Amino acid sequence: MMMISMMRVVVLLWWCASTAVCALCEGVSTVDVSSYVRGEKEATDLDLEDQRKATALAFDAAMREVGMACVTGHGVAASVIDEAERWAKMFFALPAARKVDGGSGSYGFEGYTPRGVEAVGRSTGDETSAADAVESYVFTSRPTFPMTGPYWDEMVRVLGVLLEVSADLGYDFREAYHDFEGDVSLALKFAHYVEDPSAAFRYSRHTDYLTFTILRATQPGLQVELANSTFVDVRVDPAALVVNAADLTELWTNGRWRSAPHQVIQGAHEGDRDSIVFFTGPSLGHLVQPILRPGDEAPRFDPVVAGDYLRRKIDPTTVLAPERRAGEKSKEDSNDEF
Repeated sequence: MMMISMMRVVVLLWWCASTAVCALCEGVSTVDVSSYVRGEKEATDLDLEDQRKATALAFDAAMREVGMACVTGHGVAASVIDEAERWAKMFFALPAARKVDGGSGSYGFEGYTPRGVEAVGRSTGDETSAADAVESYVFTSRPTFPMTGPYWDEMVRVLGVLLEVSADLGYDFREAYHDFEGDVSLALKFAHYVEDPSAAFRYSRHTDYLTFTILRATQPGLQVELANSTFVDVRVDPAALVVNAADLTELWTNGRWRSAPHQVIQGAHEGDRDSIVFFTGPSLGHLVQPILRPGDEAPRFDPVVAGDYLRRKIDPTTVLAPERRAGEKSKEDSNDEF
């Protein structure tokens, strides 16, 4: 029995190292979640339980130390990603007038937001932060057309994996996501960052607001700020989705997991930059308060209502002429495919 126990420890340590060490030189660890994706019934590995424990430990370390991880083994088919990226290229190649026809003007509403409208740095309290060199299209409900709907479905599935890993670590957020088709705060953002040598950033320094953000990026430029206030580049890995913890995750975990400040810089490569971002959060009316695990100290944060917090962060980021607000678009009007 002692030999078996020692062997299990050795396997656990080896698997943890193999899932977490791939990108430490860049500051962002790689975490392979395939042991959670496969599931108990499909798996034939006798050490699946050990693999899941190691995966959870690697994810915990990444969220504690940086607040960001490159997640592999997620199971999202390349064809689903390719179709979503193809939709983005088609949309952002449209004439400006046609894109505005499909837009809301204000960031945070469903639809198109032109360049010059969003200044994400203002969510940090910096009222002088300049508008970002980005245009975007946001869906706040599942898109109805075939090029992007499957990507939404896959991101919801990946979110379920992240929530399961979190629950195994003592942070069970799943009850707060009780209604995926109701008032849960999910948003799919297609972002097109413009090359502009006159601007230092394509997207200014900020943290995300809710729980987990799941990012697909194909060009360099993303940087994450470490605890020592230095920024490091997040490498582009075609097999990975970049996952970062957001503000409510830091609150929920009583500060154990870090809401990682990040930014997108100019000059990392020539030309424009595209990304697909899936923002996730609990039911908007959910009261988020720290989860105290055995041995934890007293709560470090006051409880907040998720929807109230989201509005406080988003509202300052729109730098918009008042007359454009009359053109804001509703969900019902936003699913016309070009």
